[in-house]
Amino acid sequence: MRLDPDGSTPVGLTIFNFIYHINSGQGIELSGVDEDLADVLISKPINQFLQVHTDADKVTAYLREPSLREAVSTPNTA
Repeated sequence: MRLDPDGSTPVGLTIFNFIYHINSGQGIELSGVDEDLADVLISKPINQFLQVHTDADKVTAYLREPSLREAVSTPNTA
């Protein structure tokens, strides 16, 4: 995830091995997620692509399956 240098607004998201992850149905374990980053992960537009679960000290992201149109034209609104 890339954030705007002037704030904590997401400006980009790259998911490596997207097809593998979407087909596996398993979550992607995330490390180094602090409270501020967790807030970004559960807000728009990131939450349109990831469903994030937190368990104690473990954060796992599950990929949602947007259509190409949704993936390309998602507005950055709250």
